[in-house]
Amino acid sequence: MSDNEGSAGDAARTIAMMVDAARGARGGGGFLCPGDVSDLRRTNLDVPPGAYWRLMVAFVPERERVGDEAERRWALVCQGMAWMAPHCHETGKLPGQVLAAAGFSSEDRPIRINRLLRAEGKAFEELFLSACRFLAAKAQPVDWRPMAALALLQGDGERKRLARDFYARKAVSPAPAA
Repeated sequence: MSDNEGSAGDAARTIAMMVDAARGARGGGGFLCPGDVSDLRRTNLDVPPGAYWRLMVAFVPERERVGDEAERRWALVCQGMAWMAPHCHETGKLPGQVLAAAGFSSEDRPIRINRLLRAEGKAFEELFLSACRFLAAKAQPVDWRPMAALALLQGDGERKRLARDFYARKAVSPAPAA
């Protein structure tokens, strides 16, 4: 993992913990209040709310959030976290394994995971958020370090990691030869 991926992952983990804490807060005495989480859930990725900017300035190094595309991808990460709160982050829970265990795609018809793995642009954003909403409905947290890397980088390496983890969880022993 490069230094950039490490610091982005650390920032994502910290933001996820803030979002989780705020979702259950009543008085809003923390860094975020429940209203901020609601705003993040309804985020327009092109014009994120104030809570997004507070999170970026406080936790994401400037070099990792500069530019329209970087800002849009971080907004996607924050929106996904907000959908999953208060069951957003748990260290060590790999997204692919959690999606497989929760039934995101059936073993014989892995349509949803395959669409997510192949999607680009706005289709990727929609499918990524769909996966987050699915996990929210199942109250299944994930480790947001690899989940954020998928959203931020959208590269082959991150997609392969998701696929490996997903299909390793779904692996079935072959039937014995007769």
